[in-house]
Amino acid sequence: MSDSLPEDLVTLSVDDVVRDFFARQPRWLAPEEETLRRSLGLKKRHDEWLAGRIAAKRAAQMFTGLPFRSLVIRRSVLENNRGQPELFVDGHTRLPGHLSISHAAGYAAASYTMGRVGVDLERIFFPEASLLETAFSVEERARLSSVPDERRAAASTLAWCQKEAYAKWLGRGFALPLVSLEPALDPRVSFEQGALPFAPEVLWARATERESSSP
Repeated sequence: MSDSLPEDLVTLSVDDVVRDFFARQPRWLAPEEETLRRSLGLKKRHDEWLAGRIAAKRAAQMFTGLPFRSLVIRRSVLENNRGQPELFVDGHTRLPGHLSISHAAGYAAASYTMGRVGVDLERIFFPEASLLETAFSVEERARLSSVPDERRAAASTLAWCQKEAYAKWLGRGFALPLVSLEPALDPRVSFEQGALPFAPEVLWARATERESSSP
């Protein structure tokens, strides 16, 4: 596991983003995003959405140099990227890069790259037997069972993060069952993973394209 975060993986505290947003009333959101934000009724859903959106805009801004308010994020309707976020300039021009957002345990993370990307965050947990059977193949379960007891929860959580990041990288979301996805066997994808330095109980994984797989 990595002890540090990649510079282009933006990770923010949900509480910090929400506090700053309402204290400063910044021009962080485009009008259509502000309309969407106001429609989110449940506080947890609102706060996680807002933090994820700001993390994504920061990641995109680092790459493009464009101001926050000119960047608009929408959910894709493309068959090969259904449900994943896409980035537009001023709501009109779709940028060619790929964007992935995740939130869990009070944090939000996002990454923007030219190649496909998938990001996932999870608090360390130990999945029940039924969940292991639903998400992991026989071979994967055997590998996890060989991990020492004191490290198995973290290993299982990282394996879960990797699968979710891989599903996003594929652009299929959860259209495919997790048990059918074996990211370690896909030569097209590269993985980074670790714990958040400021919250070691929260693990992360990012899937990106291997350079050799690019056309």
